[in-house]
Amino acid sequence: MSADNRLILAALDQESIPLEVKGGLPGLINELQDCGFIDTQLAQDPEQTFKSGKNFMDHISLVGCSPVYALDPDIEEPSGIVSFSPISDEPQFIYGSNSMTPKCPECREPLTHWKDLLAKPLQPCNTLKIAVQCHHCQQQNNLTSLRFRREAAVGRFFIFVHGIFPREAVPMDGLLQMLEKFMGSPMAYYYCQGK
Repeated sequence: MSADNRLILAALDQESIPLEVKGGLPGLINELQDCGFIDTQLAQDPEQTFKSGKNFMDHISLVGCSPVYALDPDIEEPSGIVSFSPISDEPQFIYGSNSMTPKCPECREPLTHWKDLLAKPLQPCNTLKIAVQCHHCQQQNNLTSLRFRREAAVGRFFIFVHGIFPREAVPMDGLLQMLEKFMGSPMAYYYCQGK
């Protein structure tokens, strides 16, 4: 099986989850099905998995030299799948094998050992329990204070679009605005890879 490449959608407010006044997660899923972003559910598990919908390409713009996105899920390549993380009680941190080494906010030295403290790529971990100490200045840094650009995400809830290589697709403004109404926060997107 090839690498699991994901476009991750998350609220900028790390505490945001699908709003109950909008129907919570079931309401969000219904809205995404109605607009054709997702189709039928593939698996009944904590990370609910759906086929991409017939209007998927109306919501995601492919960019780059020759991006390819297969809309039909395949066992070998998870392209064509959209999944939803469980809602966590506390913010979680997700990074990818492609995440660059962050620098200490205090002395700007690279924190080369940061991945040693975490689970493997694409495995959420609790941001409140992990501090990365700089070997140069001894500063203790929590994960949310480090800059990962678009290569790591923090939040209590994530939407995963599988099969998207880093920077080869961008969510359209209409999708981000619709998600903002359900999350009560502006949205951001990230690119993470697993192995």
